[in-house]
Formats: sequence, C-alpha cells, structure tokens
Amino acid sequence: MYKELYNEGARWWYMSSEALYEEFEKTRKHHAVETTPQAFEFFVYTLEKYALHKGIGGLQALALFKEYDADLFLLKHYDMLHTQGTEYVIDEVQRFINRRKRK
Repeated sequence: MYKELYNEGARWWYMSSEALYEEFEKTRKHHAVETTPQAFEFFVYTLEKYALHKGIGGLQALALFKEYDADLFLLKHYDMLHTQGTEYVIDEVQRFINRRKRK
C-alpha cells in the first residue's frame, strides 16, 4: 500500500484523511497474524529473554519489536522458531531488527 502513495496514477493525494485512514486500516487488518495461545506465550517468553539479554525493560523491548515488526516476525515464524534454542531465537530477532534498521 505504501508504494501506492508514490504512484501518480493512484491519486492518493486527493483522498481525505479519513479515507486514507480507512485504507491503512484495511491493509493493517489484512496483514494481521492469527495467534494461538502457544505462539503468544512464545512471543512473550522471547520478548522477556530479549529484554534481559539487551539489559532493557520489557516495554522498551516491546516498543523495539513493534517499531521493526519483530513481533510479526516471531508470530509468523512460530512453527519453526519455537523448536530452536533461546539463544538462536534471540540472535534471529536481532538479525531481523538489524536488517530492518538498514532499510
């Protein structure tokens, strides 16, 4: 959707703020991830372990995860990641965040 903002043929600049908001909400809901209780528990566990590893608070870690979509990364790849060790998962999250920072 963000690419459409630069598409001159789409004429997004003519849309009202409310219409743009509705489009962004549709996109956000479309990208939502179905979460099982086990996947959510894994996410919380990983978040806390990441915070401890980095020496930051849980809220700071959550803000970082949200900023770089690491939360979605963990939930989307739960099936593979939950079978790995904690250190591996934390390293994968850090690599994911580092790649996102460079973009």
